[in-house]
Amino acid sequence: MTRFRFLPSALHLSLLVVVLSLALVGGAPPFQALAAEEGGSQKDKITKRPRYDAALSGGTVIQLDTMWIPMVVSGDRRQYVGMTVHLMPEQGKEAEACYVTPWVTEALIFYFNSHGMSPQERQDLDNKDFVKALSAVVDKVAKPGVFREVKVIDAPPAKQDANNAELSLICI
Repeated sequence: MTRFRFLPSALHLSLLVVVLSLALVGGAPPFQALAAEEGGSQKDKITKRPRYDAALSGGTVIQLDTMWIPMVVSGDRRQYVGMTVHLMPEQGKEAEACYVTPWVTEALIFYFNSHGMSPQERQDLDNKDFVKALSAVVDKVAKPGVFREVKVIDAPPAKQDANNAELSLICI
């Protein structure tokens, strides 16, 4: 019996239906405007500016989404801890900071996954050596002078004022 390769099988058709369904579900952004009008989240209500207009937001802090940082508990066993990272761009460098924020985020993820964090380091996030190491990672990706400070906070993301929330939304 000869099979025709150009005719889709039932498996192919079901896969096609699933993919098309996911594409339709993924097409939700046009409906977010309705959610904002009906009391959606703060993120939905803010109109996103282009990155080159980041300075117009008036924000001074880029709050990254929660980073899951591996903490070495014992031996090779790791426990992942959710922490918040704040990037503070130099004044006048907001647009440049926004353009490099995704790469800085990726570099920080690689750094934390290759170095881990001990419970002692978690207790002292303002340690000069730790801050210096993070600044070196950020400066290597963004170039020195784009960010004035990098801060790790052992807490979930806090609610930001409108200017910082807008800058964060533009950049991440």
